[in-house]
Amino acid sequence: MLIRYREPRNVRRQADLMERVVAAGFPAPKVLEVGDCDLVVERVEGPTMFEDLLLHPERLEADAALLADLHKRLHAIGVCHHDLHPLNVILGPAGPAVIDWEAADEATGPNDVAETWLLLAAADIPEAIRPLADRFLEAFLSYVDREAARRALWRAVEHRRHDPHMTEAELERMDELLVREGLRASGPA
Repeated sequence: MLIRYREPRNVRRQADLMERVVAAGFPAPKVLEVGDCDLVVERVEGPTMFEDLLLHPERLEADAALLADLHKRLHAIGVCHHDLHPLNVILGPAGPAVIDWEAADEATGPNDVAETWLLLAAADIPEAIRPLADRFLEAFLSYVDREAARRALWRAVEHRRHDPHMTEAELERMDELLVREGLRASGPA
Protein backbone atom coordinates (compact mmCIF):
# COMPACT_ATOMS: atom_id res chain seq x y z
CA MET A 1 0.00 0.00 0.00
CA LEU A 2 1.38 3.40 -0.97
CA ILE A 3 1.33 6.23 1.57
CA ARG A 4 1.91 9.54 -0.21
CA TYR A 5 1.75 12.95 1.43
CA ARG A 6 0.44 16.07 -0.29
CA GLU A 7 3.31 18.22 0.86
CA PRO A 8 6.97 17.18 0.68
CA ARG A 9 8.31 15.61 3.86
CA ASN A 10 11.03 13.32 5.02
CA VAL A 11 9.36 9.96 5.72
CA ARG A 12 12.57 8.27 6.86
CA ARG A 13 11.83 8.91 10.58
CA GLN A 14 8.37 7.35 10.22
CA ALA A 15 9.80 4.36 8.33
CA ASP A 16 12.55 3.90 10.94
CA LEU A 17 10.03 3.84 13.79
CA MET A 18 7.76 1.42 11.95
CA GLU A 19 10.70 -0.87 11.20
CA ARG A 20 11.79 -0.66 14.84
CA VAL A 21 8.39 -1.66 16.24
CA VAL A 22 7.91 -4.46 13.70
CA ALA A 23 11.39 -5.81 14.53
CA ALA A 24 10.35 -5.83 18.20
CA GLY A 25 7.29 -7.94 17.37
CA PHE A 26 4.71 -5.15 17.51
CA PRO A 27 1.80 -5.54 15.05
CA ALA A 28 2.31 -2.85 12.41
CA PRO A 29 2.56 -3.01 8.61
CA LYS A 30 6.02 -3.85 7.31
CA VAL A 31 7.79 -1.07 5.43
CA LEU A 32 8.52 -2.32 1.91
CA GLU A 33 9.97 0.79 0.28
CA VAL A 34 10.93 4.33 1.33
CA GLY A 35 10.82 7.12 -1.23
CA ASP A 36 11.58 10.83 -1.01
CA CYS A 37 8.16 11.69 0.43
CA ASP A 38 6.21 8.46 0.30
CA LEU A 39 6.24 4.97 1.76
CA VAL A 40 5.14 1.60 0.48
CA VAL A 41 3.94 -0.57 3.36
CA GLU A 42 2.35 -3.97 3.68
CA ARG A 43 -1.40 -3.83 3.09
CA VAL A 44 -3.47 -5.17 5.99
CA GLU A 45 -7.00 -6.28 5.13
CA GLY A 46 -9.84 -6.17 7.62
CA PRO A 47 -12.18 -3.83 9.45
CA THR A 48 -10.96 -1.19 11.83
CA MET A 49 -11.59 -1.91 15.50
CA PHE A 50 -14.23 0.84 15.40
CA GLU A 51 -16.05 -0.70 12.41
CA ASP A 52 -15.97 -4.08 14.12
CA LEU A 53 -17.34 -2.58 17.33
CA LEU A 54 -20.29 -1.09 15.48
CA LEU A 55 -21.16 -4.55 14.11
CA HIS A 56 -20.29 -6.44 17.31
CA PRO A 57 -20.83 -4.23 20.38
CA GLU A 58 -20.51 -7.34 22.56
CA ARG A 59 -16.76 -7.21 21.83
CA LEU A 60 -16.42 -3.81 23.53
CA GLU A 61 -14.63 -5.07 26.65
CA ALA A 62 -12.23 -7.31 24.71
CA ASP A 63 -11.44 -4.55 22.22
CA ALA A 64 -10.84 -2.02 24.99
CA ALA A 65 -8.43 -4.47 26.64
CA LEU A 66 -6.72 -5.04 23.29
CA LEU A 67 -6.23 -1.31 22.70
CA ALA A 68 -4.77 -0.92 26.20
CA ASP A 69 -2.45 -3.88 25.55
CA LEU A 70 -1.29 -2.34 22.26
CA HIS A 71 -0.41 0.85 24.14
CA LYS A 72 1.48 -1.10 26.80
CA ARG A 73 3.43 -3.14 24.26
CA LEU A 74 4.31 -0.10 22.17
CA HIS A 75 5.43 1.96 25.16
CA ALA A 76 7.63 -0.94 26.32
CA ILE A 77 9.56 -0.43 23.06
CA GLY A 78 9.94 3.29 23.89
CA VAL A 79 7.62 4.50 21.14
CA CYS A 80 4.39 6.50 21.29
CA HIS A 81 1.93 6.54 18.42
CA HIS A 82 0.05 9.78 19.34
CA ASP A 83 -3.00 8.67 17.35
CA LEU A 84 -3.67 5.16 18.66
CA HIS A 85 -7.45 4.78 18.68
CA PRO A 86 -9.99 2.26 17.28
CA LEU A 87 -9.90 3.74 13.75
CA ASN A 88 -6.14 3.13 13.55
CA VAL A 89 -6.29 -0.54 14.53
CA ILE A 90 -7.06 -2.94 11.70
CA LEU A 91 -8.37 -6.33 12.82
CA GLY A 92 -6.73 -8.43 10.16
CA PRO A 93 -6.75 -12.20 9.67
CA ALA A 94 -3.36 -12.50 11.41
CA GLY A 95 -4.45 -10.29 14.33
CA PRO A 96 -4.51 -6.54 14.97
CA ALA A 97 -2.26 -4.14 13.08
CA VAL A 98 -1.71 -0.51 14.07
CA ILE A 99 -1.67 1.93 11.14
CA ASP A 100 -1.08 5.68 10.62
CA TRP A 101 2.39 6.20 12.09
CA GLU A 102 2.93 9.78 10.91
CA ALA A 103 2.87 11.34 14.40
CA ALA A 104 4.80 8.55 16.17
CA ASP A 105 7.96 9.33 18.11
CA GLU A 106 9.90 8.40 21.20
CA ALA A 107 7.96 9.61 24.23
CA THR A 108 6.38 8.49 27.49
CA GLY A 109 3.32 6.27 27.66
CA PRO A 110 0.98 8.42 29.77
CA ASN A 111 1.04 11.15 27.10
CA ASP A 112 0.03 8.64 24.43
CA VAL A 113 -2.79 7.21 26.57
CA ALA A 114 -3.98 10.76 27.34
CA GLU A 115 -4.15 11.51 23.62
CA THR A 116 -6.26 8.40 23.02
CA TRP A 117 -8.53 9.43 25.91
CA LEU A 118 -8.83 12.91 24.47
CA LEU A 119 -9.57 11.69 20.95
CA LEU A 120 -12.25 9.27 22.12
CA ALA A 121 -13.86 11.88 24.40
CA ALA A 122 -13.76 14.86 22.04
CA ALA A 123 -13.99 13.51 18.50
CA ASP A 124 -16.95 14.39 16.30
CA ILE A 125 -18.79 11.08 16.63
CA PRO A 126 -22.40 10.78 15.45
CA GLU A 127 -24.81 11.07 18.40
CA ALA A 128 -26.35 7.67 17.59
CA ILE A 129 -23.08 5.92 18.41
CA ARG A 130 -21.70 8.32 21.04
CA PRO A 131 -22.96 6.09 23.92
CA LEU A 132 -20.99 3.13 22.50
CA ALA A 133 -17.86 5.29 22.16
CA ASP A 134 -18.28 6.54 25.74
CA ARG A 135 -18.64 2.97 27.08
CA PHE A 136 -15.59 1.94 25.08
CA LEU A 137 -13.58 4.84 26.52
CA GLU A 138 -14.54 3.93 30.10
CA ALA A 139 -13.61 0.30 29.49
CA PHE A 140 -10.28 1.35 27.92
CA LEU A 141 -9.48 3.61 30.89
CA SER A 142 -10.09 0.72 33.28
CA TYR A 143 -7.15 -1.15 31.65
CA VAL A 144 -4.58 1.66 31.77
CA ASP A 145 -3.05 3.88 34.45
CA ARG A 146 -5.90 6.38 34.36
CA GLU A 147 -4.36 8.76 36.89
CA ALA A 148 -1.06 9.02 34.98
CA ALA A 149 -3.02 9.66 31.76
CA ARG A 150 -5.22 12.21 33.56
CA ARG A 151 -2.13 14.15 34.63
CA ALA A 152 -1.04 14.25 30.97
CA LEU A 153 -4.44 15.38 29.61
CA TRP A 154 -3.70 19.10 29.70
CA ARG A 155 -0.56 18.60 27.54
CA ALA A 156 -2.57 16.44 25.13
CA VAL A 157 -5.21 19.17 24.84
CA GLU A 158 -2.56 21.83 24.20
CA HIS A 159 -1.00 19.63 21.52
CA ARG A 160 -4.35 19.04 19.78
CA ARG A 161 -5.37 22.70 20.11
CA HIS A 162 -2.85 23.48 17.34
CA ASP A 163 -4.15 20.73 15.04
CA PRO A 164 -5.86 22.45 12.07
CA HIS A 165 -8.15 19.44 11.63
CA MET A 166 -9.86 19.90 15.01
CA THR A 167 -13.35 21.38 14.77
CA GLU A 168 -14.70 24.08 17.06
CA ALA A 169 -17.01 21.50 18.69
CA GLU A 170 -14.07 19.17 19.33
CA LEU A 171 -12.08 22.00 20.91
CA GLU A 172 -15.05 22.77 23.19
CA ARG A 173 -15.36 19.10 24.21
CA MET A 174 -11.63 19.03 24.99
CA ASP A 175 -12.06 21.94 27.40
CA GLU A 176 -15.15 20.27 28.91
CA LEU A 177 -13.08 17.12 29.51
CA LEU A 178 -10.45 19.13 31.37
CA VAL A 179 -13.14 20.65 33.58
CA ARG A 180 -14.77 17.23 34.24
CA GLU A 181 -11.39 15.86 35.27
CA GLY A 182 -10.75 18.75 37.66
CA LEU A 183 -8.16 20.36 35.43
CA ARG A 184 -8.34 23.97 34.35
CA ALA A 185 -8.80 24.60 30.64
CA SER A 186 -6.13 27.31 30.89
CA GLY A 187 -3.34 25.19 32.36
CA PRO A 188 -2.39 22.36 34.67
CA ALA A 189 -4.06 22.41 38.07
